[in-house]
Amino acid sequence: IDYSPHNPAGPLCHNATLHVAAVIPNLLVLEHQFDESPMFKDLCPGAVPKIENGLSPLPMGPGIGFSL
Repeated sequence: IDYSPHNPAGPLCHNATLHVAAVIPNLLVLEHQFDESPMFKDLCPGAVPKIENGLSPLPMGPGIGFSL
């Protein structure tokens, strides 16, 4: 059974969900909402991972990958 988590809760929760999704063998997609609020990008600068060809690298900073 494929698994598709959905996270509209902002950059902190998105990066945590991204790390969990990386270890799920039956992951289908990770749904996200980046452009609903300008605060998403302003709250944690550098926290929004770049998406290319439908893929997003895991943030490599400490913890879940970025600073508050």
